[in-house]
Amino acid sequence: MDMRRPRRGVIFAEVVAALALLTLMAALATSAVSRYQQARDHYAWHQAALWAADAQLRRYQAGAEIDSPPPAGTIAVYVSLHTVVEPGRGAWTGLDRITVTATITGPRQRMIQESTVGFVRRRPPT
Repeated sequence: MDMRRPRRGVIFAEVVAALALLTLMAALATSAVSRYQQARDHYAWHQAALWAADAQLRRYQAGAEIDSPPPAGTIAVYVSLHTVVEPGRGAWTGLDRITVTATITGPRQRMIQESTVGFVRRRPPT
């Protein structure tokens, strides 16, 4: 009669394999979370630049002088704004085409730029 003892417990190799799989899963999850956070931050920086450019364009459309700085404290100090004014052409004659570009020096010294374009009534030279 062959009476073998039933296996009890877990074999050492199974424990090592399970730990290796758990470590691999943790590493992949950490990498995915890190990439998600970077993408979220990148999107937030682009949104901040776009909102700053749009707000400046709306100021011009509301009557603010071209190249006038926004009121203190309305945009962050790391946002710089640049405005280009061109005369409108064709159906847009009599209007000025205004392009506002917001530049942000983001994390790790990456420059992020967003632009917005709109038209305003041509103002007589002062």
